Amino acid sequence: MFVPILPSRVALDAGVVHRGAIVVGSEPALSGLPTSPAFTIPVTESQATMMPAGTRVAVSSPAGATWEGFVAEHVREPDSGALSVVLVGAAGAAVCGPDCDEVPVGGSVALASRIVTVEPTKGLVVPSAALISNADGQIAVISANGDALPVEVVVAAQGMSVIEGVEAGTRVRVPATGSR
Repeated sequence: MFVPILPSRVALDAGVVHRGAIVVGSEPALSGLPTSPAFTIPVTESQATMMPAGTRVAVSSPAGATWEGFVAEHVREPDSGALSVVLVGAAGAAVCGPDCDEVPVGGSVALASRIVTVEPTKGLVVPSAALISNADGQIAVISANGDALPVEVVVAAQGMSVIEGVEAGTRVRVPATGSR
């Protein structure tokens, strides 16, 4: 078998080559493989909308490490219509990085993965009810003494908001009202 570059990934056909097998030559015993395995995740239409290109995916390796992948594209199978997302590693590299030898070469392998739809965020958390929107669209919190303190909402979920623009420990009104 000729390979254009080394190192190369090849798979041995255990059905052709095994202990006791008679080999006379020209048997298709080796198959050339891509430089790294392809990583895809089957998804539904609604799941795909939550996973635009660039969405981070944490993939558990067979050895227990975590590999970082990113959604590169959505692909629809022409025959079945099934939808999958294709993953790539950082900067277009392989998801498995230097550990691709952990992935078995025959057939499909199911690896646990976690899709990161909202990146973890640190910061000052207030109830979303503590936020008020002024006529000019500026978001603010109302301090205990009635002053509007402009803030920026970093992320909001489940009735809580991470904000920037006020010091930790600042007492704010909940619900936010401009009157005392």
